Amino acid sequence: MVEQERVLNAIYRAIDEINRQLPADKKLSKTPETALYTKSGVLDSLAFVNLILATEDSVADEFGVAISIADKVAAKSETNPFRSVGTLADYITGQLEGQTNGHEAF
Repeated sequence: MVEQERVLNAIYRAIDEINRQLPADKKLSKTPETALYTKSGVLDSLAFVNLILATEDSVADEFGVAISIADKVAAKSETNPFRSVGTLADYITGQLEGQTNGHEAF
């Protein structure tokens, strides 16, 4: 079973990377409740894409498994994993568990 805390820490490392590029009023907090790609989120589309790429790299470093977060997920779906850091962590955890259980993950 994948530890949710390890996934969150991988996302937080990606946030640290992105925050170095953002102005002070656009920096992301490192909490599960932090809005990502929503109307209340602070990221523009370029910063969001950079965060997703940095998260994929950070997860690969942490778990030794390459994942692709955005290629098979529509942000418009009801189960949008990009609403917050917490929903993104849940989505990634599910992908990693799918890979470790022998199922294909996205």
